[in-house]
Amino acid sequence: MGKSGVLLSLIKYYQFTNDNTLKTFIHNSIGEIYHYFLQRDTAKETILDYSFAHGYCGIAYALFAYSKVLEPSMFYNDLHTFHTELKKLLEKLLLILKI
Repeated sequence: MGKSGVLLSLIKYYQFTNDNTLKTFIHNSIGEIYHYFLQRDTAKETILDYSFAHGYCGIAYALFAYSKVLEPSMFYNDLHTFHTELKKLLEKLLLILKI
């Protein structure tokens, strides 16, 4: 499990406990994966870089969970941009594969 997976687990746990120490830790840690998420370069990356387990989709899901549970709409614009990028990448892949 990577950093996003750990944070996602902690976010889920926070939903049951409402522990302020945990909330502070999550809030302080989310920035690290968010910074990495913003560094993506769609011109250089392949579909594998977007995997859920080891790529940007997993990070996006953790950011989505954070914004849903702790700070509504915090990452909305970035997640919307990511969705558009992923859609274009998948469309391009489908054209290459002619599916």
